[in-house]
This record gives sequence, C-alpha cells and structure tokens, in this order.
Amino acid sequence: MTKPEKPSFWGKGVWLIYGVFVLFILSLVGWAAAQRFELVEPDYYEQGLAYQNRIDGVRRTLTSGESPTAAFDSYNRLLTICFASLPNRLEKGTIHFFRPSNAQSDFTLPLTPDSTGCQRISDGRLQQGQWRLKYEWTSDGQPRYWEDVIFLEF
Repeated sequence: MTKPEKPSFWGKGVWLIYGVFVLFILSLVGWAAAQRFELVEPDYYEQGLAYQNRIDGVRRTLTSGESPTAAFDSYNRLLTICFASLPNRLEKGTIHFFRPSNAQSDFTLPLTPDSTGCQRISDGRLQQGQWRLKYEWTSDGQPRYWEDVIFLEF
C-alpha cells in the first residue's frame, strides 16, 4: 500500500517571494517618484559660466582681509554679520540667504553694515536649520564674494 503524497508548496512559496519582491520594488519606485527635486539655483548654467568671477571675488576678499563672520543669538533670534575692515569702503552689496532644503525660503537683503562694521538681522523668514549666506559687494571698485554656512537653532 502506498501513502498518498503530500502536496508540495515550493511553487507557491517561490511565487509568493517573487510577488513580495516585485511589490517592494514598485513601492520603492513610487516613493522615489514622489520625492521633491529642486535645482540649487534656477539659473545654475549661467552661474556656472561666470564662476571664475566668484573665484576672483573670493581671492580679493582673502587678500584684503574683508571676510565677514556670522553669529546667531538664538535667544533674541538675531543674526549678526560683522566685517573686519569694510564699512568705509563699501559701495554696494547684497546678502543672499540660501536654504538648501527649500528654495521657496530663499531671500536677499541689502548689505548695510553700521559704523562698527556689523549688520544685525532679525527677520521672520529665518527658519531653524541650515542656511548658506552668499555675500556679494563692491569695495574699492572691485567686486568681492564670500560664502558662509550657518545653522540656526531656536
């Protein structure tokens, strides 16, 4: 007498594992497609062509000793930007606040240091997190450029 054979579940198991793998891959593709991608700058190509001007501006800033420093007072929510030797020779300038995580938060302010060489900024647009400050100014008829990274914590 022969025993009846037990049904084999190997085929169903292989198909089940394959199906779970396919669902996993499809969910990863869906998650990746839903991510928000923003360009660093909307005119990054034009800025890339003029990058040598920024290199020259940084070199002039380093040789003149005019590089700005930024400090944040979290209690008063006050950003202080100070220049070592700039206020008398500043002709015009801007500070571009660049937020790597959200392009809609970017904004630009005029560079207007006081007689001590410092500019104090208390702006409601400053959110907690990383900011890249891009300083552009003209001093002694020469364009200058400097970048600084700050982390704001409230």
